[in-house]
Amino acid sequence: MPLGDIMSYIEKRALLKLYYKLFGVPALHSHIRWNAIRRYIDKKDKNADIGAGWGAMSFEFVKITGKSIDCVEPDPKLIQLGRKLASNAGIKKVRFIEDSLPKLSKLKRNHYDQILLIDVLEHVKEDLESLITINSLLKMGDTLIISVPTPNYPKYFGYDFANKIGHVRDGYTIEDLEKLLHRSGFEIIEYHYHTNFLSSYFCELWYKYGLPSLVRIVLFPFLKVLCILFDSVGEGIRSCGIALKAKKVRNV
Repeated sequence: MPLGDIMSYIEKRALLKLYYKLFGVPALHSHIRWNAIRRYIDKKDKNADIGAGWGAMSFEFVKITGKSIDCVEPDPKLIQLGRKLASNAGIKKVRFIEDSLPKLSKLKRNHYDQILLIDVLEHVKEDLESLITINSLLKMGDTLIISVPTPNYPKYFGYDFANKIGHVRDGYTIEDLEKLLHRSGFEIIEYHYHTNFLSSYFCELWYKYGLPSLVRIVLFPFLKVLCILFDSVGEGIRSCGIALKAKKVRNV
């Protein structure tokens, strides 16, 4: 069940439909991030994926847990795409909500058992305010799963690419995250680095320098496997990402 295989439900071209079913969407770093965070996911009843785009990871969440999830995204076009995918695939456990950080005014306070925040904080100027809002959505003792880039990210992916996709900061160190989470009422349970320096070289080729579309389609399945293998055997301060699981320890 590769990340993004749900795209096969709206693809009309037979070869691409089969490609999506076999390999998922050819978005290299998304697969690396999903592989990094899935180890932290629990089977809880009330879940949210904030800043979720068209719901790639929300759909995968439902596959591996069987639980429902609120997919929260500010872009109405991505919401529309996600709803179309859910409808075509007959998936009723992903509910799309148009809302944005730092306020998240449409979500219920003290309602969720688990929240995913996957590569979102680097897009938000008010990162502390956003985490305080997320604290208010969770019940005491329940969990927040985060992935963010480290300051190494633009060195490999390129500043032009980072700016293009809306990053407002280069990334976070684990010390940055510890301080932010402490101030917003969370405690880190565990963490690890992902997109290690070997995987980062492939991401540099993929995102910083670009590749023709046909070359991407051909290379993607091999690069995905290599990156996931590399990430499983080594990580460290030269990595481009951090994934962590934190719990709410106090109201703020």
